[in-house]
Amino acid sequence: MIRAFVGLAVLLCGCSAPLPGVAGGAPSVVAVHYQVESGPLLPEVQWTARYDITAKGVEFERAGKVAETRVNAGEWTVPSDQPRRQDLLTRLAATNCAGLRRIEPRDAPDGGRTESLTLEYGDGSSCDLLLDPGVTYEGGDALLGPVRAFIADLQLPALAAPELRSE
Repeated sequence: MIRAFVGLAVLLCGCSAPLPGVAGGAPSVVAVHYQVESGPLLPEVQWTARYDITAKGVEFERAGKVAETRVNAGEWTVPSDQPRRQDLLTRLAATNCAGLRRIEPRDAPDGGRTESLTLEYGDGSSCDLLLDPGVTYEGGDALLGPVRAFIADLQLPALAAPELRSE
């Protein structure tokens, strides 16, 4: 009986696939998509910004939310250091995405920025975090901290730098 149980346990352990971001079975992170929305501003100055980070480079896109936008909209390639990009992807792959826990606020604030972070893994799976105003993730700083720091160190091209067009 014990031998059958041990055999079954070994069989089940050998057949289970590790979750993305779980130590020992973490596939590589091939892309990071970070997006932020401006929050409650006048419609003509509301914006969405997105950074796509891969081992090959960084792309930045900004768009307005209405047709009559004053937002400096466009798509740009952002100069960045390849070893720093690879270091970021490697650091993120070591994080246990399955262990993150979304924490809703008791009282959601009236407005605020919304952020989202998606990690794409080499095996086709993904890790998604959506930070509505007031939302946090237990353990989320392990992902959000390095991504935010990487983005803060980027130097946007001169044409992309101003958020709003001069009138």
